[in-house]
Amino acid sequence: MLSLYWLTEAGTRNLTGESTFLFDRQITGLWDAFVEYAGDFSERGGPRHLLHLGTAYKLTPLQQLDIHVGQVYLSRAVDHFIGVGYSFRFQPENDPHEFLFFSI
Repeated sequence: MLSLYWLTEAGTRNLTGESTFLFDRQITGLWDAFVEYAGDFSERGGPRHLLHLGTAYKLTPLQQLDIHVGQVYLSRAVDHFIGVGYSFRFQPENDPHEFLFFSI
């Protein structure tokens, strides 16, 4: 995906382009994994690159556990993150197209 943002920083506009690439693969019927790259390229300041890896396991058709890790490469520093999540949704039995989704 390609995007453009025109952010206001310190009272001035900073045009920023972003490119993302996502590869997602279902490993088994209940388990999938992904790899994502994102690059931000701003008019002012250096580029920022993100490498994001994760996996999700479906406990039931309406519940999921996930874990993900990532590394952000800035022109000045490297930063890391890790996350664990639980997601669930409420779906009326009489209408499979209507649902509420929650993530913790």
